[in-house]
Amino acid sequence: TTMREANDLGYECLLLSDCTGATDYGNYLATLKTTVLSGGVIGCVATAADLLRAIGAEVPTWLEAGFKVQSLGSGVSVKLPSSASVSLPKCLFDVVVSPINAPASSSDGLVYVSADPYAWPYNGALRPGNTALLAIDFQKDYLCSDGFLASLGYDVQPCRTAATKAAELMGAMRAKGFHVLHTREGHAPDLSDCPARKVWRSLGTVGARGPLGRFLVRGEDGWDFTPELAPRAGEPVVDKPSYGGFSLTSLELTLRNRGIKNLVLVGLAAQVSVHTTMRQANDRGFECLLVSDCVASLAADVYLSALKQVKMQHGVFGAVATSEALLQSLSVFPDSLAAQASLDQASVLVAASSEVMAVAQAKRLKSA
Repeated sequence: TTMREANDLGYECLLLSDCTGATDYGNYLATLKTTVLSGGVIGCVATAADLLRAIGAEVPTWLEAGFKVQSLGSGVSVKLPSSASVSLPKCLFDVVVSPINAPASSSDGLVYVSADPYAWPYNGALRPGNTALLAIDFQKDYLCSDGFLASLGYDVQPCRTAATKAAELMGAMRAKGFHVLHTREGHAPDLSDCPARKVWRSLGTVGARGPLGRFLVRGEDGWDFTPELAPRAGEPVVDKPSYGGFSLTSLELTLRNRGIKNLVLVGLAAQVSVHTTMRQANDRGFECLLVSDCVASLAADVYLSALKQVKMQHGVFGAVATSEALLQSLSVFPDSLAAQASLDQASVLVAASSEVMAVAQAKRLKSA
């Protein structure tokens, strides 16, 4: 989390793999892989011996004894102890921690979502007034076949599949009267708010001209939202220059002003912008739910580990649920659109009745 925050603020980060530990070895390996994917999206990985050698210090023989370069897949290789086995999650079963099936509502009026590793939210205080859907970076540059992500050689189909699910969930939450907010990543036309390393690691793609305009530049077509997940009138849009939704933005103030306590997170990509934003929200005291089928990643094992990292230590960053489980819990709330339509119809009837009464009164006055 600290490295992600530093990276968002433009610091050049190095993770020392043999000076870092984790409670789950698969998550540890996935963290190394996430750091260096896409040319080092969060930074670089090295060993203590590598760093000492780089600064001209003496490297004790024992410090690097037994290390060798091992592949983590997706073109990523790091130095690991020779005895270490590379074991990353391969399916959803590998990342199950302690799923809780909860009734959508209880006799005392509390509402929960069946989730892993606990029924969410922890206090059952799920209401339209205090809960928001936060849609992260559903932009054409990440979803279109001629956008930024595709230009780097990545398959955007997993992102499109997640976007379809997210659009369904967004529609349901709007209908129930929940808050909906959006983040959008992009930079000024002169790239003055883009870290130089971000341009460098993208091989100059950030800011370069593509079929949808300059990649990830504010005001260009590719920078804007895909139509099916575009904001509606009144839904806040938080423009951000990096991955975390809270980094150098007004997101926290917007949430506080609206009385938001619970955040439902969907978006792209699971291991970078979504995870960074979720960690930031958790640090700020928001109760977070990651919707597993409404997020996507560039590598299946990294996506799976992103889910598991949320659940460790009884939900260190929050909980994980499917959109189906969330929709089931949302069903206990009345449809706010239908309720508003009823109110609108009642207003029309009242207005019509008032007009009839006014005409009748005028006739009485005239006859008098």
